[in-house]
Amino acid sequence: MNEQEKSLLIEQLSNINKNLITHNQIMSVFLKFALDSSSFKSKTINEIKASTKKQNEILKAIHESNF
Repeated sequence: MNEQEKSLLIEQLSNINKNLITHNQIMSVFLKFALDSSSFKSKTINEIKASTKKQNEILKAIHESNF
């Protein structure tokens, strides 16, 4: 394997790693939302707003890092 092939492989692995990190972040937001939404009945409006605000911040950060 020559240097160019190694460099290409490293670049591809780096891209895969970035995609997996993004995927994990998205899944953590979905999991948090699923767990929070199941208990929305017992939460106050302020607690719900704080939770959704944090989720929106995470999703915005994910979106900005992809573009």
